[in-house]
Amino acid sequence: MRAVARRADVVTYLTEVSLRRLRAVAAGPVRFEQLTGGVDVDRFRPGAGGACLRRHHGWGGRPIVVCVARLVTRKGQDALIRAWPAVLRRHPGALLLIVGHGPAAHRLRHLAHEVDVCADVCFTGAVPDEALPAYLDAADVFAMPSRAHALGLDREGLGVAALEAAATGLPVITGAAGGAPAVVRPGETGLVVDGSDVAAVATAVNTLIDDVLSTHPAVAAAAVIGVPDDKWGEAVRAVVVLRPGQSVPAEELAALVKERKGSHHAPKGVDFVDALPLTAVGKPDKKVLRSRYWSTADRGVG
Repeated sequence: MRAVARRADVVTYLTEVSLRRLRAVAAGPVRFEQLTGGVDVDRFRPGAGGACLRRHHGWGGRPIVVCVARLVTRKGQDALIRAWPAVLRRHPGALLLIVGHGPAAHRLRHLAHEVDVCADVCFTGAVPDEALPAYLDAADVFAMPSRAHALGLDREGLGVAALEAAATGLPVITGAAGGAPAVVRPGETGLVVDGSDVAAVATAVNTLIDDVLSTHPAVAAAAVIGVPDDKWGEAVRAVVVLRPGQSVPAEELAALVKERKGSHHAPKGVDFVDALPLTAVGKPDKKVLRSRYWSTADRGVG
């Protein structure tokens, strides 16, 4: 790198993490310019063929988490497989879709067998570039919990697949190492986790599978609560914050949940609000939301 910097007028970088590492080894009057990762939003978009792919493979309404990446240690597919039993305990039938090929393929297949999740992990192998948008569109969550490898020298530079997933409308889970966190606004567009912590990976996956409503491109945030219902005693109701300038019929959101999680999980009503009340740790305060519907005489709202 020092030799390159001595001969170059400009050195490009992707993220601030890359810039810090380059500055540490570059010498001379070289100028640094940032390159912005780009995505073809005409190809990677909601409705890019995911529904047809689900029907073709018989995946139905199963929750699907997709990882699109070369099969190497750094990408974290092994952490996802190790986390899958915990995901299945909370979301029976959840499918882990591993798209890509690479030197770790045999080891990852053996790990899925060892962990006893073969029936719920699908290895697609290499996928033609033109088919990739449909695989992302078929999923509910994108996860690539990358981590540092080879004594910290091998790190994720950015993660273009994560950007493509976000363009498709998916919440994204990425690892905390290298430049990968730059593609996520934590708690808004996805989550950043320690890719070496299997329990943290499982928690992140479960959290985002739960939040199906936020996978809709018009939805900025959502919470689901139980409210009084004359027929059932209690019914599911969604409280939704829309992205600026967006609108969506309540029926469309209910249909999305019904398709992905089944009719029992579909909200019987949707309230649109400007913001969700939050707890001290920044999570939606469901106690406050429920209190709007339940009087303390009817039910304790804690």
